[in-house]
Amino acid sequence: MAISPKVDIIKKIYSSYFKENIVTIIANDCWGGQFYKHFDLPYSTPFVGLYLYAPCYIDFVSNFSFHLGSKDIKQIYKSKYIEANEYRSLKNLTYPIGLLDNKIEIHFLHYKNWNDAIEKWELRKSRVNFENLAFKFDGSKDLATPELVRDFSSLNFFRKIVLMQGNNDEIDGIRVFLKNWQLDGAKMYNVSLRHFDIFKWMKTGEVKNNIQNLLWNKFFVEKK
Repeated sequence: MAISPKVDIIKKIYSSYFKENIVTIIANDCWGGQFYKHFDLPYSTPFVGLYLYAPCYIDFVSNFSFHLGSKDIKQIYKSKYIEANEYRSLKNLTYPIGLLDNKIEIHFLHYKNWNDAIEKWELRKSRVNFENLAFKFDGSKDLATPELVRDFSSLNFFRKIVLMQGNNDEIDGIRVFLKNWQLDGAKMYNVSLRHFDIFKWMKTGEVKNNIQNLLWNKFFVEKK
């Protein structure tokens, strides 16, 4: 079903807002990239089309400015994570992997080769808005543990959120527990629209569920 002209206008209003108030989303998977696609925005983050295993993500954001500014990145051909090597072998994947500062692996899942991956990584790093950062972590996959969730929760970020698989849909502080949690980050973005107001979170840092996000889900997910 097509989006109605009225709803399309509302979407354009939000798109205009985020073009003027650029948000940089630092996500451990494709969740953030889906936000930019949703509003037809240029990627103002290098965290697009890639993923990090939970320990590497927490290492990265725990010393965010240092790692983001680092030029010490090289291609590697085998992950330190057994799970990653098994997954790549099972799916016959050859996407490039970067090793940042000799400790943080960046899995460039949606890039064909190293040159493309590193070129986009550096280009999008230059677009980061340090005055308007938003951090998203998935606490239920890629070797995430309760300890890593606690480490992330303790970081002094104005906007941060943890998405987690749960038996009941509920919000506990910055954690959102979802019965219909999805492994795929892009699909998880659409699920998120049903459960908390992403746009309020982007503006204020508050994690809340309200009627507005239900409408966003209705018009921009179900009716696509």
